[in-house]
Amino acid sequence: MRRIDVEYGKGMSTVLFSIIDNKFYDWEQDGEILHKKYGGESYYSSRSGLSGAGYLEPALDDLIEFGYYRTDAAMQQHREFVHYDCDGNLIGGYAPIRSHEGFDSERPFILTDGKKVVFTAGDCVKQQLLGWDKIEWDEKTLKYFVPGYCEPRIFEWKFYNPLKMGGVRTTRFLDLRKAKKWEKDALIKEQIERQKSLFAEKTKIYKMYKSWYHIHVDHFLDQMWKEDPREIAGPIVSGWQGLGDGLFWRQTWDNQVQVEAFMEVPYPKEYQVENSSEYIHYEENFSKLKWFSIELEKSIEYFQRKILKKVRHEYVWRIKEKKIAEKEEALLS
Repeated sequence: MRRIDVEYGKGMSTVLFSIIDNKFYDWEQDGEILHKKYGGESYYSSRSGLSGAGYLEPALDDLIEFGYYRTDAAMQQHREFVHYDCDGNLIGGYAPIRSHEGFDSERPFILTDGKKVVFTAGDCVKQQLLGWDKIEWDEKTLKYFVPGYCEPRIFEWKFYNPLKMGGVRTTRFLDLRKAKKWEKDALIKEQIERQKSLFAEKTKIYKMYKSWYHIHVDHFLDQMWKEDPREIAGPIVSGWQGLGDGLFWRQTWDNQVQVEAFMEVPYPKEYQVENSSEYIHYEENFSKLKWFSIELEKSIEYFQRKILKKVRHEYVWRIKEKKIAEKEEALLS
């Protein structure tokens, strides 16, 4: 009799698939059903009820432990290998969940071997796994860049989505280790660390060697410019727009009616004091309706006033800090 440890907390929950029932279970939501069917017990629950642990002891072990991906969090996910294809390659599985809410019925279950990805419904998972070697795949390509090279490289992969399900970025489930080798370059990491600014942090655009690259949320480089993109008017990266004078805005990913706007400019020389930042910025959130109702020139002037006010405040603060330091030094000498 196999013991299956189960738990939930920190946005995750143990997901199990019953081969006989052709059904998925989320232990946080379906624990009582699972214990009646497969034995075991729940031996821990936090006072808040937001975490717990237990185990199952199925007499007839038809259960497969499945991975999960959060549909309410852009990155959190966990893969479990759930099947072998005819060539002995492992296929991983991910169930769509929302924190403490169970399965997300509007998002697909994912099956992948790293180069082939299936989007499907929960009750079709068994069918897709058993017929994996007979699937008629759609050929896809993904472009990525290597720092120091202008020409993109191509990653080839395959996709199958018979139910036309969506709302999830496929790159979360591809094996992109080859495309992410740049992360191991100590020189590039040092460059990125030294040039961090609001612009770089929010747009994920960094200078590497003699070019500028955009870092995709899944850590490969998906765009390249030969010049600083702050000098480019119009679209910068997906979801972003901006002007060459440093004003940028984007629609926030989790709120379709909100715009996040910021301006970043070089720190004015006339206000330079020891330890001044290389750049000065100001950011603010607006409703989408309000932001696109403001004339562009007025929004630029608004942010310029805010930045100037911030510069002056910081200048006064650094002057005071410098005078205090000089007094302390004089007292010690």
